[in-house]
Amino acid sequence: MDEIGEYLHRIGQHQLLTAADETNLAIVIAKGRAIQSAKPDPAGRTVADRRTIRLADQAAERFWLSNLRLAYIIASRYSRPPGMELMDLVQEANIALKTAVEKFDWRKGFKFSTYATWWIRQSIGRAMDNSGTTIRLPGDQAAALRAALKRTGGDPGKLDPKMRELYELTSTLSLNAPTGMDPTGSSELQDMIPDASRGVGDQVELLSRSEFFRKKLADMDPVTAYIIGRKFGFDDAPVSHRVIGEELASLPGGVYLTSEAIRIRVLRGLAQMASSPDLVEWADGHGAPAPRISKELDRQAKLAQQRLNEQLSLPIG
Repeated sequence: MDEIGEYLHRIGQHQLLTAADETNLAIVIAKGRAIQSAKPDPAGRTVADRRTIRLADQAAERFWLSNLRLAYIIASRYSRPPGMELMDLVQEANIALKTAVEKFDWRKGFKFSTYATWWIRQSIGRAMDNSGTTIRLPGDQAAALRAALKRTGGDPGKLDPKMRELYELTSTLSLNAPTGMDPTGSSELQDMIPDASRGVGDQVELLSRSEFFRKKLADMDPVTAYIIGRKFGFDDAPVSHRVIGEELASLPGGVYLTSEAIRIRVLRGLAQMASSPDLVEWADGHGAPAPRISKELDRQAKLAQQRLNEQLSLPIG
């Protein structure tokens, strides 16, 4: 069962309230809060006062738990901006529900669900304005954009030009966002942005075309040497990490490696090669400072290993 399914199962165990239940609980809560307001110092409260306050706390808890389904239903209807999860909105809705329980006045004749819905919508709207986007819009424009998205079923392509402009303004992407072009998720948006300066990638590319590179492969273990050779296409056209993994699995006594594991092998092999003392002499003549190559490759290898460890530690199911 996933997180949302487990949550729905848990809140579904609390019985719904009737209108009479809501009124009775609200009366109990009001009595307890009146004592707390009149006697803020606990030392001045009698035994009966403390019992009334305890009953009020229990009534507020039951009132809140019995309406968690309402909070979830409202939160689930919102079109969420990139980076915001459903459970983030549910949490905001639950907090607002607590406020509604404490402020509900049964004497005004409103249904609690109507009253709580207003608080929940206000809280979710503020949360989406403050956390959902990097660029914040004025409250009225943010509300207008949410309403427009609701009318279009969450499809930004159906927005009018003004709302479309606001949507694009607030829908920024992180440079670390996955592109979806690599099944392993290792390909990020920043990898597709060209760099006019000679960076580490250019230096590695220059290094890979050198005779020095081929000689250093001979000092590596056979699997790493094979992976790097296929990666840079020494004997044929370069191939992807996935293809390399399939080739390794088809070799006698071979074992299948994931694309991320192969990427880590490549980075570590290059870092080992770049840290070689005799690389300095080669690099000086090609405008590629060896220490920078080594440190950057080692950093990338550690980050890739960390991501792989996080993937392996995720629970199954």
